[in-house]
This record gives sequence, C-alpha cells and structure tokens, in this order.
Amino acid sequence: MSTAERRTRELERRERSLLDAAVALLDRDDWQAVTVEAIAERAEYAKGTVYRHFASKDDMLARLAADWTAATCDALEALDADRPFEAVLRELVAVAWRRMTGDRVHARLLARVAQSDFRRGLSPEARRQLDESDARLLGLFAGTIDWGVAEGAIPRAPLEPRLFVLAALLRGAAGLADQADIVDPGPAVAEAILAVLRAG
Repeated sequence: MSTAERRTRELERRERSLLDAAVALLDRDDWQAVTVEAIAERAEYAKGTVYRHFASKDDMLARLAADWTAATCDALEALDADRPFEAVLRELVAVAWRRMTGDRVHARLLARVAQSDFRRGLSPEARRQLDESDARLLGLFAGTIDWGVAEGAIPRAPLEPRLFVLAALLRGAAGLADQADIVDPGPAVAEAILAVLRAG
C-alpha cells in the first residue's frame, strides 16, 4: 500500500470516527446543545481535527443525512422489481418507513435537514452532497411512478406534484412515529400514496 493510500484511509477513518461521535451525541442530546468540542472529545481528537474535515457542525449533520439517504437508496434499489407495481410500491414505502423511523437519530436528522433554513448555512460541498443524495432518492421514486404509469396501474399525470405528495406523506408520518398510540402507519401511508397516484 502506498503512502498516499495509507493517508487516504487514515483520513477516511478519522472522518468516520468524528461522524460516529456526532451520532452518539445526537442520540442523547439536542443537536443545538452538541458542541464541536464535545464531538472532538468523544472521538478523542482535537477540535481542529473536526474543522479539517467539516466546515461546521451542520456540515457534519448534512453529511450524516446524505450518507443515510444513500443507504436508503441502496436498500430500495435492492428490492425485487419482478412483481406488479403496487406490490413494489408497498414494499418501497415499507423500506423507506423503516429507514426513516428505525432510530431516533435518523428521525432527528430528517427533521433538522427538512427545515427551510438548514441548507443556507452549509458549505457548497455539504449542500452538493445533500442535493445529490436527495436527487437520487427522488429519482427512485420517480422511476417507480413512471413504472406504474407504464404498467397501467396509475394514470399519467404531472410527476412533480406526485413526488411532493409522496415525500410529504412519508415525512409527515415519520414526524408522528414517536407517538405511542401510532402503530406502524407504513401500510396506511402506502395506501394513501396509492390513492393519490391513482387519482392522478
């Protein structure tokens, strides 16, 4: 292994350690209360190390959200597509639901990243990573909708409003996920999405 490869691996390991420390702190604290110092201390690095990898604490959050979205896309792309559209859409919603509500940290990430002011303060690189991961996820949803139209399961209609409704229903349901009286609304969300798509 070359010196350059060793250096790259070390940078990646250090970055992952910092991100893992941020996740651990986010799991028990409000993100606003978490400091760069606390992240560095948890990862056992100096504060300056954080800033060598990330322009800000919110850039770390954006990176975590982008990584999470990429992993969600990987899970969705692994679905068996050799079935009717509606079966695949239901499974797509179930997988997205489990990913969105699987743990408290990711639910908090999604809530913070969805706030309208969040992206304004990010570095161009963090904004690019977040935009690319969001575009990939929306592309998967768009491809699924196009497939439903081609199969004749749903009528042709403008795509943008459909994507908006799909994302809004998933995010809205995820926002309610921590309420004790709601038991896995994933199937109801899938039915709501199908109803909207069938309505055109």
